Amino acid sequence: IAHHKGGAGKSTTTANLAGGIARLLPSIRILVCDLDPQANSTKILFPFNKRDYLVQTTLAHVYAGKAKLDDAIVPTMTKGVDLAPSSIDLFDQEQVIAGGPAALIGLYTMLTRYGTLDRYDLVILDLPPNLGTFMMNGLFASSHVLIPVSVSDDWGLKGLHVIKSRLEAVNQLRGRDRSPSQVVGYLITRADMRTNVAQMMVPAIRGEFGTMVFESVIHENTDVQKGN
Repeated sequence: IAHHKGGAGKSTTTANLAGGIARLLPSIRILVCDLDPQANSTKILFPFNKRDYLVQTTLAHVYAGKAKLDDAIVPTMTKGVDLAPSSIDLFDQEQVIAGGPAALIGLYTMLTRYGTLDRYDLVILDLPPNLGTFMMNGLFASSHVLIPVSVSDDWGLKGLHVIKSRLEAVNQLRGRDRSPSQVVGYLITRADMRTNVAQMMVPAIRGEFGTMVFESVIHENTDVQKGN
């Protein structure tokens, strides 16, 4: 789940997609990897009885070489969904691995080295809202990319070509034994169709990307904003 801009609904999409698929197909196993140091997916999915995730093993420890990926994985409150949590310490690891092989293949190596990938039917990656190291890690490890596009302002549509160019660059570095990663579609999020910007953005996105835009639209819950 990727977008270079914050507030597009990546973490909300990640958590709800994992939960929805698990309920629809209860026999499959799903792993969510939170690659965003802001850890929003972790805050949503981490089990309530273990809310002290900041003292747990996270992906920051795995990238630092202090733990294996399996050591960080915890079951969530949703049956069939596991989580590899993030933490603010992941920011530090980005600087450590930058410029080395792990800057590109780090996550893919974690998933494949000890057979973690083989134990799951689906792995969902919540990528950070930037075009840095962990975005590239996620794109390299992924087979498909879902791009949520917020229509709460006119910034959601800007720069999407940059994500596609990053994906094309990553695909050129993949081995011949791996198929290129593809954009599976664009998901319109945070839509309040009472606003002028949403009324302008939704048809603009559908005009730009055509059938690549999902029919489903995730609407903005303005009551939640008012409550905050």
